[in-house]
Amino acid sequence: MIRQALFFSSLSQYIVKLIAFISVIVFARLLTPEELGVFAIASSLSMLVTEIRLLGTSNYLVREKELTTETVQQGLGLTLLISWSLGLFIIITANFVSEFYGINDLATIFSILGLGFFLAPFISVISSLLSREFKYQTLMVSRLITQVVTFVVSLTLVLLGYSYYGLAWGVLVGSIAQFFILVKAKPAMFTWIPKFNGLRKIVKFGLLSSGTNLLQRFDATLPDLVIGKLGTPVNVAIFSRAGGLLSFVTQLLVLGVRPVSLPYLSQVKRDGGDLKEAYIKATLLLGSITWPILLVVGFASFPAIVFMFGEQWIDSTPLVSILVYWAVLRVIHTLSPSLLMASENDTIMFIKQLIVFITMLLGMILAFPYGLKAVAWAMVLAGLVDFILASWTIKKAIGLSIFTFISSMSKNIVLCIVCSLFTIYLDHLIDFETTEPGISMLVIAATLPFVWLGTVFATHHPIKSEILYIYKKLKNLGPISK
Repeated sequence: MIRQALFFSSLSQYIVKLIAFISVIVFARLLTPEELGVFAIASSLSMLVTEIRLLGTSNYLVREKELTTETVQQGLGLTLLISWSLGLFIIITANFVSEFYGINDLATIFSILGLGFFLAPFISVISSLLSREFKYQTLMVSRLITQVVTFVVSLTLVLLGYSYYGLAWGVLVGSIAQFFILVKAKPAMFTWIPKFNGLRKIVKFGLLSSGTNLLQRFDATLPDLVIGKLGTPVNVAIFSRAGGLLSFVTQLLVLGVRPVSLPYLSQVKRDGGDLKEAYIKATLLLGSITWPILLVVGFASFPAIVFMFGEQWIDSTPLVSILVYWAVLRVIHTLSPSLLMASENDTIMFIKQLIVFITMLLGMILAFPYGLKAVAWAMVLAGLVDFILASWTIKKAIGLSIFTFISSMSKNIVLCIVCSLFTIYLDHLIDFETTEPGISMLVIAATLPFVWLGTVFATHHPIKSEILYIYKKLKNLGPISK
């Protein structure tokens, strides 16, 4: 069941991210860096408040050992109270945010995004219940339709001249579409009747869970907020395009696994299984794909940026080459939050993330006067702190030492070295900066997968069995009958 859930979760995320990828490329060519920078600031603020509005209810409903109708009602009640209050707060304070950043149009964009908070409780609770039951096929359909609606509405409005307002309205209409889809597919456990008493248990869990998720969100959004205040919207857009490329690649590879990780690890915990072994296996399989691909993007940043977004974003390329180390360090323990929640170590998880946040915030503020490259290196430092602290918290939680963990990742390290060296060789062979970006990307896409696959089979990497499983699955489908 876990494997099937992972298959549908991964498939949905890949399709959704493919549409998002197309959206990023299209809007990067239709809008100016300044326009995208303004929207990046508004969406970053909205994303951070999103974590507060749910207060960990989603993770609580997934992790709870015995779920009752009353618990679902309490989860809905708590989410309604917080999300609707924050929706009103966003609309009321939109003008203040606009004045703080000195950008008049932020008020309208922020208000539009705030309207989605009134649908969030229902979307969140239904999605959590479907996730708990491993109904990822249903979630796949809802995410796909939501992304398509968001893209079509945004594109239509941008072409009609609504600029970043079109992007904001697209997000809102997408949320409305997701609401109606999930309501139709709601599980039997879902109820429309909220309860507002007995919320202490959820709040206690949610404060730590949401606080941790909020701090984790800062990994991607803090640069937009800090640079937006200290610099200009153009600075925000250039840096955001570099970090956004790496975050996009990471999410494309990770998001299919992350929704399944908490239910999977929680089930291992409930069944009395070995969390240490489960975590090592999951990290090894995920890292075999994410680490090498991120490093390849970093070494091929010039053709990647120019090919995807156009020459107006060429200033982002040196930032990608630096930020790739931050991305790799951050993704190594990407499953650690799920592990710590499953093993009921929420406090340790929160403290660790708070230290990482403070390191990143102070580093970026101190580095900004020295340029965007310095800010990128400050993020790499925060990534290193993140890796060290995550390793320490995991040892505290399940007794997995950093030396045991690193040694168990040896085959992933080999994959990274081989793929990186081959990318450097390709750059030496065809020169990425002088060759047409499309040709460079074609050469990389045509050769690197075979290099990776050859290394996987040569080292007998555990992901080999997963590849063979997918191959057999596709082979068993057979030809389509007429």
